[in-house]
Amino acid sequence: MSASDTVTHPVLLLSNRPLESGMGVYAAMLEKALADLGVQCDSYHWEGPLVERMYALVWRRLRRTPLWLPLIYANLAMRLVSQALFFRRVPKGRELYHVTNAALARAARNRRPWVVTVHDMIPFLNPRHTSDRLIKRSMNDIRMADAVICISEELRKEVLAHTNVQPKKAFVVHNGVNHRLFRPRDKQEARRALGLPAEATIVLHIGSEEMRKNVPILLKAFHRLVASEPNALLLRVGEATPEPAALIRSLGLGDRVRYLHGLTQTAGSDAVGLVYNASDVLAFPSAYEPFGLPPLEAMASGCPVVASNLSAIPEVVGDAGALVDPDNALALADALSKVLSEESYRNDLVAKGIVRAAEFSWERCARETLAVYQQVVPGLGPLATP
Repeated sequence: MSASDTVTHPVLLLSNRPLESGMGVYAAMLEKALADLGVQCDSYHWEGPLVERMYALVWRRLRRTPLWLPLIYANLAMRLVSQALFFRRVPKGRELYHVTNAALARAARNRRPWVVTVHDMIPFLNPRHTSDRLIKRSMNDIRMADAVICISEELRKEVLAHTNVQPKKAFVVHNGVNHRLFRPRDKQEARRALGLPAEATIVLHIGSEEMRKNVPILLKAFHRLVASEPNALLLRVGEATPEPAALIRSLGLGDRVRYLHGLTQTAGSDAVGLVYNASDVLAFPSAYEPFGLPPLEAMASGCPVVASNLSAIPEVVGDAGALVDPDNALALADALSKVLSEESYRNDLVAKGIVRAAEFSWERCARETLAVYQQVVPGLGPLATP
């Protein structure tokens, strides 16, 4: 919901991402978990439905036209300007402002005291387009925050290495997982609900097809796997883009790769949770992840995980998954094959994954976030620990 000046809640969360996005889920789940702890908080949320629809149209439908790149840049500029204008009207008089996306730092910095959450350092490490360069300028202002929350220890190291944030102001608070949505359930019932083949060996991948996700490596590894798993099906949850589509055709995998779209945690159904229950293994070979929600959600759902050994993924997965070099298609294929062919190994990963995922909850995230709030505003809210 959007807040107004008449609301008396002392904590205001500022958000600019759609509820179905990772940052949108973070803001929504944190707000609910804080409220469950007795923290009086609400949110001030930029929605921009017209701008978002235009962005989706350009990104998804017009990418193959000569004008798509100028159009996407123009639309990104519209988004940034729209958000900046919106957040200049942030309600006054709160005891604490929590900026849930560091890209908003410049627009929201005049509301004090404030805490900011950093979800990634992509604009500093590997800017993808002009908007990332603009976001980097805004993110530089996180140094002015009273506290900076990083969603992993690995990310905290990156923040300290690339910004002027003081170490004493940087805190690690891991994301949680929705255990009511992501939990072990019957595989065949999940497949029937999603319309997936009962006899297939399903390898799941969730995420975008941007370069850091290593989708070409995944496709090459899956191509190797098909030789030993004749019923193998690669299930991609995310948008299809031209480059991977061309590789799928060249590898002859056209009938073995299926895309699912529109699965969100806010869709009012269990579909986003069922996709893990329906799968035999999650493949997640990302080269860069500041946290990695899909492996955590998979572990909570009882789906074994094969993931990258880089970035923050080992911090999240621990010894509960098979971790491999994300640039090595052969190693990824071998790890997937081992999980699928060795029942005792697979069952061990599943058991460890459920235990590991239990360590991450939105209640814990809220308690640790409240502890950060109280570093900035002593006495704010209830006690941060039981």
